[in-house]
Amino acid sequence: MRGNTITEVAGAYLDLLPAQAPLLLVLAALPVLALYARLRKPAAPLLALGLVLGLAGAVRRASLVDDAFISFRYARNFADGYGLVWNLGERVEGYTNFLWTLVIGLLHRGTPWEAPEIGLALSLAALVGNLLIAFELGARLSAPQDGQRHVPLAVLALALHPVFLSFGTTGLETGFAALLVQAGLLALLSDRSGLAGLLLIAAALTRPDHGLFWVVGGVALAAQRRDPRELARYALTFLPLVLHLAWRLNWYGEWSPTRTSPSPRGWRGGTRGWCTSPPSGSGATAGSGCCWRAPGC
Repeated sequence: MRGNTITEVAGAYLDLLPAQAPLLLVLAALPVLALYARLRKPAAPLLALGLVLGLAGAVRRASLVDDAFISFRYARNFADGYGLVWNLGERVEGYTNFLWTLVIGLLHRGTPWEAPEIGLALSLAALVGNLLIAFELGARLSAPQDGQRHVPLAVLALALHPVFLSFGTTGLETGFAALLVQAGLLALLSDRSGLAGLLLIAAALTRPDHGLFWVVGGVALAAQRRDPRELARYALTFLPLVLHLAWRLNWYGEWSPTRTSPSPRGWRGGTRGWCTSPPSGSGATAGSGCCWRAPGC
């Protein structure tokens, strides 16, 4: 069976990046519209500079990593109606980024884009969103008065940070999870505890270790001796995580990701699916035989 290595598959999609760049940049810049009305005019040029530097740096470092293709395969099977599975008919949870995988699967189902293209666009959008919310957080926390200007140094520092930029095109959930945490913090500062709780729980559903931020947010609210009803609203936002755990137990038969090898056999998908050599080693790894709509699969 012929198949491309993950490096070749990722390289093929990255080769398309220049042609897709205008569309991807437009999609990534959409969050600008949501916060445009809140821009502090003196700082707007520096924010614009940060956005340009960030996007340019991310595109220059473009790297769609192989781990992302694990989520892409689960998302592809979900979009095809088979559920979040690696091999058809075998329910093994080989991912730890539930919400990210689900979002890609839903978008793949409703759009003509392939999962790697969606992951790439979402990564760029998350990068832009993180820069915008960092700008807003800086403006809130600095609270310039008496004609003082808000200088968005945090935005510029992020836009030039190589690690931050490197996650702008990986297809991983890292930037998306960071965006949810930042948005949750912004909601807390805006006294919107219910929204903050939902955003921080969404971050936990994207990366389990980010549940710590939800806990810290609750402790911060309690320390401020907020209205008990406000604390109750925040506590209720834990419900989506409970529902996810119940679904996981029903679907996979486990409370936590198994990360075990799905099957000694590979799976050949349909016209829009994967074909793969048997997964090897521990975990549902993509392996060197995975391909995405490659000839001969």
